[in-house]
Amino acid sequence: MISGVQEYISFPIFIITVVVGLLILHLLKSRPTNIPPGPVGLPFVGYLPFLGSEPHLTLRNLAEKYGDILSFSICGKTVVYLNNYEVIREAFLKRGDEFAGRPQYPSFFRWLTDGTGIIQDEGRQWQEHRRFALHTLRDFGFGKLSLEGRVQEITKDILNTLKETKAMPYDVSTLLANSTANVISSLMFDKHYDYQNPEFLQLRNLTQTFLYAIPGLGSFIPRTYMNYLPSILLPTFKTINGVKKEFHEFVEKIIREHESTYQEANLRDYVDVYLEQKYRAEREERIDESTFTLKRLAAISLNMFLAGTETTSNTLYWGMKLMTFHPGIQDRVYKEIVEVVGKERLPSMVDRNNMPYTEATIMEIQRFANIVPLGIAHSNPEQTTLRGYTIPKRCVLLANLWNVHRDPKYWPEPEKFDPSRFLSSDGKVVKRESFIPFSIGKRICLGETLAKMELFLFFTAILQQFHIKAPEGDLKTFDRYTSIVRLLKPFKIVAVARD
Repeated sequence: MISGVQEYISFPIFIITVVVGLLILHLLKSRPTNIPPGPVGLPFVGYLPFLGSEPHLTLRNLAEKYGDILSFSICGKTVVYLNNYEVIREAFLKRGDEFAGRPQYPSFFRWLTDGTGIIQDEGRQWQEHRRFALHTLRDFGFGKLSLEGRVQEITKDILNTLKETKAMPYDVSTLLANSTANVISSLMFDKHYDYQNPEFLQLRNLTQTFLYAIPGLGSFIPRTYMNYLPSILLPTFKTINGVKKEFHEFVEKIIREHESTYQEANLRDYVDVYLEQKYRAEREERIDESTFTLKRLAAISLNMFLAGTETTSNTLYWGMKLMTFHPGIQDRVYKEIVEVVGKERLPSMVDRNNMPYTEATIMEIQRFANIVPLGIAHSNPEQTTLRGYTIPKRCVLLANLWNVHRDPKYWPEPEKFDPSRFLSSDGKVVKRESFIPFSIGKRICLGETLAKMELFLFFTAILQQFHIKAPEGDLKTFDRYTSIVRLLKPFKIVAVARD
């Protein structure tokens, strides 16, 4: 057929004609009735090519035209975007059951964990494993499994490394990421690694490769498209595919080691507690109905490392940069640390309630940095309505957490770094309703408690022991790039030991 056409017109003109025809058909195709308004994209890929390198900014600007609920398509999937706190709160908190699902088509994230784990799952399995994880993390607060004790040990690694820099310019990004990864390693596998350990270096490399290769909103591309469009929209697909395989092999090796050394009377970590549930189901002959499988455990481990390592370490990285910009705030935090804790011991979680300015500063770092600007996508298992609009079954829902934390309605001078916005007139911490760095509702971040502990213990210990400065000639800029998370480009600090 094509050869026949070429007798009359050139092949390039034929291709252009087909593309233009498809575009016209796409533009003429009617949108579903009563769904939120929004922009029209291109055939097949939808609005994806127009979202840019910082989609949260693009979408915030689109909301000025279409309103705080808008919709568009990505590769045939309807995306409903929520722009402000009020509509996010209505969908995710007040009507959380309706919007607590996750996208179930074969997207990047479902492929990554084979549809299991905690982050991407939904329904009974998700509820069961989220509840199990929360109970397990809570129980780690006591005895041999003490979560704070694990974090405190790793805090000492940070301080020792900073001492070795001898006040020379130093990029702390790797140190902070190693430390948060070691917390997760200790929690999941009972392993406190030396940072030069080959196994740890492999783990860190896998986690970082995922982070930097992760395709932003390109993660919503259906798996079938990935085979045909990798070089155009997902150039890192082959890299991610290889890393996924290697990470699963890494975790499965550790699980096998745990199975061979398991002792019911001596549960060492998350994997042991999980295996206890699996073995109990086997003893009670419930294995066919049990969801505690080794495949799911590997997926949960992947969840924990991806969600719990780089997000917390990058929040701390932003915190170090902000302290170099605001020495007065840093001095006030240090003064409070000395008044409450002194200089002879490290801060602990029991000190936090007595350190309101420090707590307010950490909260302001979270608000200002806003590490995961669009959160993790939700979905609605059934058709519903929101603010008078029809939300078709199985939409992808995105909430702009970045815009919530930059909304002048809640945050006067939102571009200003000001811890006092979290303090009352009498100096006590104010829990602001619109402060939702861990999202909101039934899908609020599973690791919120752990992340808050790491942020407090790492941040206060560093400022207790060191004065953080910028190197001579450093520019006061926040150069960054965005994938799923907002990452600062590498910079150096000078950590001067305090007397």
